[in-house]
Amino acid sequence: MIIYQVNLIIEPAIYAAYMSWLKQHISEMLALPGFIDANLLIHEPLDIEPSVQQRVTVKYSLENRQQLQNYFDQHAAAQREAGFARFGQQFSATRQILQVID
Repeated sequence: MIIYQVNLIIEPAIYAAYMSWLKQHISEMLALPGFIDANLLIHEPLDIEPSVQQRVTVKYSLENRQQLQNYFDQHAAAQREAGFARFGQQFSATRQILQVID
């Protein structure tokens, strides 16, 4: 199993609208081949790390690396563009690929 993790930093001015859109986006992602499950995680700030920006992580579970590569090759550009078209530069994303070890 592969975890595709997307870490987001969202400006407060768009946070509510972005989260509403993100929930729909996650549903669309789960309809793509190979995607099994997703978890939406909201970062809780530590008292020593005050932050104005909102941090969110989405962890997608996929069957295997080939399915993730299929997503990159056929769907990733359009999915990423949808967020930028709607919210511009008011958020940023970093991504990680993690392999689950049984």
